[in-house]
Amino acid sequence: MAAGPIPPAPRDLLAHADGSRFWIAQVGPIRDQEQIGERTTIWYRGRFDSWETLPPLGGRVVSMASSGGELLLVMADGQWLIADGDQLRPGPSAPEGEKVLAIANEADEVWAIVLTNASATHPTTTASTSPSGRRLVAFRFSAGRWVDPNSLPDAVSDDPLDLSMTVVDQLPWIAWRGKSGTLLVIRLGDNHTWLPVLSLPAQGPDDFKLLTIQGQAALWRDTSQLTPRIAGTLSLGSDFSRTVTLSAASGVPVAGAHTLAFAFERLRWLAEAGDQPIDQSYDLQGHAVGELEVVRGPQPEPIPIGPCVTAAAAAVLIAAGSALRQRRLQPAVVAVKVPGDSPSEVRLRLAPLGVRFSAALVDLLPCVAAVGLLRHGGGAAGAGQWVDLLSIQRISALSLLTYLLHTTVAEMICGQSVGKMLFGARIVGPDGQAPSVRSVLVRNLLRMVDLGPVGVALILLTPLHQRLGDLAAGTVVIATDIDRDRGDESA
Repeated sequence: MAAGPIPPAPRDLLAHADGSRFWIAQVGPIRDQEQIGERTTIWYRGRFDSWETLPPLGGRVVSMASSGGELLLVMADGQWLIADGDQLRPGPSAPEGEKVLAIANEADEVWAIVLTNASATHPTTTASTSPSGRRLVAFRFSAGRWVDPNSLPDAVSDDPLDLSMTVVDQLPWIAWRGKSGTLLVIRLGDNHTWLPVLSLPAQGPDDFKLLTIQGQAALWRDTSQLTPRIAGTLSLGSDFSRTVTLSAASGVPVAGAHTLAFAFERLRWLAEAGDQPIDQSYDLQGHAVGELEVVRGPQPEPIPIGPCVTAAAAAVLIAAGSALRQRRLQPAVVAVKVPGDSPSEVRLRLAPLGVRFSAALVDLLPCVAAVGLLRHGGGAAGAGQWVDLLSIQRISALSLLTYLLHTTVAEMICGQSVGKMLFGARIVGPDGQAPSVRSVLVRNLLRMVDLGPVGVALILLTPLHQRLGDLAAGTVVIATDIDRDRGDESA
């Protein structure tokens, strides 16, 4: 038994352009464990602008057009939307229309293929009516209303993935893949009858698209699966007798979704490379023009690292200077006997938890400053919030290094970081003596671990409120207001 026709592959990449703007729609799965489905990302740009994106749109876009600077979108469920900037609104329903299947325009002349009930209109041509009483009708959309209904021939596909439409001289041209795989093209004549234009034998599951190029209809076929060195074949003219072959540019992926548009006086062949669309321009002779471009939004300028390094060095120097001053003002605390005949000891009191956490927040100011800098772009790209990955990596690493350096240096000098100086706390060894250099290094190197919940839990649960760094280094954080009480033991 002969195999049936190969079903059409989903069109995961669509493109449309008018005289001032170029749009690309990329369909992909929703990357969310709580949702299953598809969403469409729409990229757009002006002639001299960078690429930008609209908010992601839930569902699959199957057709695109434009009118008056607004983008018109047909969804897979048959609804159609009008996008004005970032705002979306539903388009008016066609008379008795069930689904919109395709949409196209020439300037502000918009046509659509609509699946309707048999009683929807009084068409001027023979109705294409299914047993369920539904038929396909081509409508013109004018002044917010659907007018000029023209029923389509019986053979026209009602699958939007097997349809394509364009508008030439204000009248629609329609292409579809027949049941045998044959590619068929018709156009609406001046007397409102459908005229056959082209019939091509099946060549596999290659995609196709009708376009309007310089006032003429054009048919693009994606033959890259059959001939990898060819990005597609473009047929032009009233009978599509002129053929232009687009040679695949070096490094262009053959697999995946492809499409073609005519934007800014160039043919724009589009493909997918990973998650990003790529764009290759061609002239009307099929020669590649310029380099392959990755479609992505405006890239922020890197935040200058020089001023950040200067600020980090200044923070460490300020901490060191404060520690030297503190060391001169307050002698080291040691648990020794007070001279005299009667014994008296120095009692070391653990720093209150509030003091510990308040001091830690002050010491973390370099990291807080880094977050603010990255959030607001450091002024490198205006007041935007987009920061390049390299700047994020550099500034994050620099802020953590500054945090470790300023606390380590200050505690080596006087046993107190800047935060501990402000809130009256310091570190001592197990004997109440000033900690060794080794103990300070171990204690501060483990700060990276103690910044998480492990450090907080240990401070709350251990008898001497020691985090992991304290346990490894043998240090304790005490309050600096030391009482001298006869006969008391050290904490």
